[in-house]
Amino acid sequence: MPFGATIDYMHVIVTNNLTAAGPGSIRGNLVVRSGTFGLGGHQVTVDSSFRSEGAGVLKMDLPSDALNVAFDYEATGGSEVGLLTDGTLRIGRDFIQSGSTQGFFASGPHRTILNGAGQSRAQSISFESPGTSAFGVLELANPSVPIRLLSEVPADRIESSDAGSITAGGRLRAAQLNVFRMKLDSTIIIVDEQGVARPQLFDSVTFRHPPVGATLLSLSL
Repeated sequence: MPFGATIDYMHVIVTNNLTAAGPGSIRGNLVVRSGTFGLGGHQVTVDSSFRSEGAGVLKMDLPSDALNVAFDYEATGGSEVGLLTDGTLRIGRDFIQSGSTQGFFASGPHRTILNGAGQSRAQSISFESPGTSAFGVLELANPSVPIRLLSEVPADRIESSDAGSITAGGRLRAAQLNVFRMKLDSTIIIVDEQGVARPQLFDSVTFRHPPVGATLLSLSL
């Protein structure tokens, strides 16, 4: 039976290549142990957590691809270079990248939204390999609880219209900013346009408890 087609599942463990044939709902966890799990232009909702492990990878390459994860998203599987190029990933709790150095490599218009929907505690972001894994577009959309940076957080573009507090002393690194009404607590921002001039929006941002001697906002072309 193909995955999807408006069927509800309890837990799904992927051990080979699998592409959704329609929208799907998973009441428990989605674990990709090997092979590729693709959205196929559909929306899949996971009521608990998502984890890639071993050689398992996620594929999102269509604008209509949508993966909604209520709790944690753990990218601990294989290299995802060229696999996360479009679509929208929504995460309700924590994001963790470890294992393969390119275990979460998003590019182009692929969008990750941290919205903390229904959560009462801080969300966190952790990259074990921030030099070789990265978000494409990172949207911080949780004004009600803080977002804790447990590492450097790399992205091509960072967006926010009301993110609340960004805490824990990490740093945000991006080629482009589109942020409004953000509070940075012990956190710095590095903008590297990588040789291509881009429009930058940085408005109503507050720095609190800055690290001693740190440059709070740096811009390089």
